[in-house]
Amino acid sequence: MCIGITQVSVCYVEQLDLIVDVVGSPTVDDLSSACETARLHVLRRAHHQPDPTILYGLSTDCDHEVVHLLCQMLVFNPVRLPSRYQYLICQS
Repeated sequence: MCIGITQVSVCYVEQLDLIVDVVGSPTVDDLSSACETARLHVLRRAHHQPDPTILYGLSTDCDHEVVHLLCQMLVFNPVRLPSRYQYLICQS
C-alpha cells in the first residue's frame, strides 16, 4: 500500500517494473507515448524477456486463455492493442 507523494511515485515504478517483467522489455517505438520519466526508467533497466507465468499466480482461476488475453492487453504501444473485434474472435 502506498501513502504520500513519494510512495505514490515508488508504486508507479514498481507497477512499471512488474509489467516489464510480465510482457518483456518494450522497444523504443513502444515507448513513444510514455512520459519521459517512464521511458528513461525502462530504458535503463536490463533487457527482459516476457514471462507470462507470473500472471498464473494472480488467481487460482487463471488458465491459459485468461493469461493469453491479459498478455494481449498489456502492451506499451496503444497502436498494438487488438481491436474489440479481435478480442471477440479470440474468445469464440
